[in-house]
Amino acid sequence: MLAEGVETAAEYSWLNAQGCRHFQGYYFARPLDPAAFRAFVQDERHLAGLLAPISVPVSERLRA
Repeated sequence: MLAEGVETAAEYSWLNAQGCRHFQGYYFARPLDPAAFRAFVQDERHLAGLLAPISVPVSERLRA
């Protein structure tokens, strides 16, 4: 399942609790140009903070 339009940590947490494992929305980032996107996905510390409720390592999430 993919959730689009996730804008808050509360929405993310609720969706995660319902079994959703793929997310997109302003909670994670506003639209990014290619260079900014590359930097965003390479910043595992920041991503780990956003994805904290999910126990799957960030590196595995990026391969999904």
